[in-house]
Amino acid sequence: RRYRRPFDKQAEMTKVAKTASPTPGDANAGDDEAVAAVTDQLASVEVSRESEGDEHENSDTTPPTAPPKEDVSYAEHPELWKPHPPMDDCPVCFVPLPLETDERIFFSCCGKYLCAACVEENQRALFVTNAKRDKKELPPLVHSCAFCRTASPDNDAELVSQMKLGMEKDCVECIRS
Repeated sequence: RRYRRPFDKQAEMTKVAKTASPTPGDANAGDDEAVAAVTDQLASVEVSRESEGDEHENSDTTPPTAPPKEDVSYAEHPELWKPHPPMDDCPVCFVPLPLETDERIFFSCCGKYLCAACVEENQRALFVTNAKRDKKELPPLVHSCAFCRTASPDNDAELVSQMKLGMEKDCVECIRS
């Protein structure tokens, strides 16, 4: 709920009078129309403040334009209550793959989706192993798939060749990509 500043009639009258009052050198200095305009302007400000207060004091947390909520029952729409189709499992940790596409990663070498946790763990283990190998002055290991241990492609040509092999094996994701 928004905070509404209390209406101060005297401060509002002073503000309106300063903005609408004629200057001393003005030709309309004694004109009754200017006074009537100021009075009308003040009345409109007061009415708008009062109506704004009524809206906020009587409203719920939902806006008045929101449609009324309807209960959806099983009898009316049984298709809404069907269970989700079975999910594939990560071939490394055997946990169901998440529905979000940013939490699962497709590897074109084996045509499998792996969960992001397994890929991150594989990268962490590779980093630790390469740190140990660096101390022994051994060459670092390259990043590989956590499932089939195939080295990751170094350039686009290798990736395209992996995708073509996947298409020959009728891998849906390779064909879609």
